Amino acid sequence: KLASGIAPLNTLMKAGVNVCLGTDSACSNNNLSLFEDMKVTAIVQKNAYHTPAAFTAEQIWQFATENAYRAFGLNNGMSVGANADLALIDLKKPWFYPQSNIVSHLVYSMAGGVDTTIVNGRVLMQNGIIPGEEEILEKAQERFIRLTSED
Repeated sequence: KLASGIAPLNTLMKAGVNVCLGTDSACSNNNLSLFEDMKVTAIVQKNAYHTPAAFTAEQIWQFATENAYRAFGLNNGMSVGANADLALIDLKKPWFYPQSNIVSHLVYSMAGGVDTTIVNGRVLMQNGIIPGEEEILEKAQERFIRLTSED
């Protein structure tokens, strides 16, 4: 969106950089969808290197998961004492069919389907419903208007 260039991921990886994906803010990515960022990264890198084999879905998935855990020093395993930060995804959606390579579908086809999110053991969304979502959106709009008004 900001036309800041294309990161030379192969060069960075060869230099030992822990390449990660994430969303930074609504200023440069309106929807903050890590799934969309994975897809865009994969497609842009294939274009930049002029080959559809530039990065596999598994590599892109690793940038958004394992590499990010490592960058923040997080425990990425299921164990006693680990943070319960996870998303439950409904795999019975059309974009996950035919069910073959789930990682490829998550990187290239994800168009919704996050059913439940849990952060630090607290359920934030369940069955696609965020408790108080309407009020949250109203407050966000009010704050936007306040911050951008000329008064």
